[in-house]
Amino acid sequence: MRAAVRGPVSPGRWTAGARPKQDEQGRWQRNGESAKSELNAATLRSALGKTNAFSTCKALRAGKRCLTVSAQHSSQDCAAYGHFYRDSRPTQAALVCPRCGYQDSADANASRVIAQRGVDEVLAGSCRERDR
Repeated sequence: MRAAVRGPVSPGRWTAGARPKQDEQGRWQRNGESAKSELNAATLRSALGKTNAFSTCKALRAGKRCLTVSAQHSSQDCAAYGHFYRDSRPTQAALVCPRCGYQDSADANASRVIAQRGVDEVLAGSCRERDR
């Protein structure tokens, strides 16, 4: 069976404002809010919902099943063995599993984890009829 697996699209969570921070003297620090607001506007203009609908239509036409799985902690799970550690990301862009030593880009690792979650869902038989 062929399937297209993705995480949920929820730009509302991605576009939260930058949180203000105070230094030791109680003064407010610069937090890049203006740059973040421009990124938020670009994200909301990108029509992610239409892209999602278009890719679903294309996958169904090609005879693929479309699955949406949870993306929670996907960039912190080890794609090699499934280990989860909150401190597995030494930098924003990298993942290093402290248990098995697996190293990868955080984004590439997250895509492998999401794909594996889709495979697990298909093998468990938990796919709903609307996902076909």
